[in-house]
Amino acid sequence: MRDRPRGGGWRPRVAAPDEADVLEAVRARLSAFKVPSVLRILPPGGDVPRMASGKVDEAGLQRMLAD
Repeated sequence: MRDRPRGGGWRPRVAAPDEADVLEAVRARLSAFKVPSVLRILPPGGDVPRMASGKVDEAGLQRMLAD
């Protein structure tokens, strides 16, 4: 299956990166103090809880990440 990027054209879907891959890329690009100490990657199809206004439900997100 393919996704259509905003710039036009087609590119194949790639597997979701794991935490180690993301942290490695971040460490290569950011100063050490900017690298996050905790990283959570949502599963495919995992949505951030939102309120009716469309804003992120911070309390719901904290509950989701606590599990």
